Amino acid sequence: MKKDYFVYLLTDSSRTTFRLGVTDNLFRKLYQPRIKQLRPDRPILHLVYYEQYPDALAVIIREKHLRQMNPEQLTQLVNEWNPTWENLQPHTVPTQLL
Repeated sequence: MKKDYFVYLLTDSSRTTFRLGVTDNLFRKLYQPRIKQLRPDRPILHLVYYEQYPDALAVIIREKHLRQMNPEQLTQLVNEWNPTWENLQPHTVPTQLL
């Protein structure tokens, strides 16, 4: 079975903190940690950007490129791709779970 890989960008509700990561299962990566986040000292993070790649090397190269960007450049990237900063997590639910 062919795997897909994702590079993703999470942010807090005030859009001041970015968390960049790579995974082969975006749904699992986003929903499993939610239980741990239900504490006042941990901000809830929202998925505001992601890209899908067919192989691991391509996603790692893209992640390294994104890590070189400063916060203003990441903000511009999200503004171009997701201008309303909508939380994209509901769009990552596999169709078999709907």
